[in-house]
Amino acid sequence: MKKLIMISVLASLALTGCSEPIDEASEIAQQACVADKNSDIDRLSELMNEEMFEMNKAMHQNSDPQMIRMLKMLNCDLKNAEVLEDGSFVVSFKKHNSYEVKELDGDFKIVGEQYF
Repeated sequence: MKKLIMISVLASLALTGCSEPIDEASEIAQQACVADKNSDIDRLSELMNEEMFEMNKAMHQNSDPQMIRMLKMLNCDLKNAEVLEDGSFVVSFKKHNSYEVKELDGDFKIVGEQYF
């Protein structure tokens, strides 16, 4: 039984270690979308560079209740992801702003936003 569990864990680690950068960028963007939708400021701080985080933090802290309700209605289903010339990515959603994702110090972070 322990061998079966160990094999499953190793297989999972091997598969996640082989993901493409565009997949990793898409995952980070989707996590940020959900955090934005839920006004999860702590999670946004982990997923965004400092400039993007400060802008989003201020927006969430200064939003009226109607804006918060609108955010909850946004759809974070992935529409597409594309690679830019500089190696960063633009990840678009069905009903949410697109995020620009870039690798910074070994981690993917949201560095920009494009409004839909």
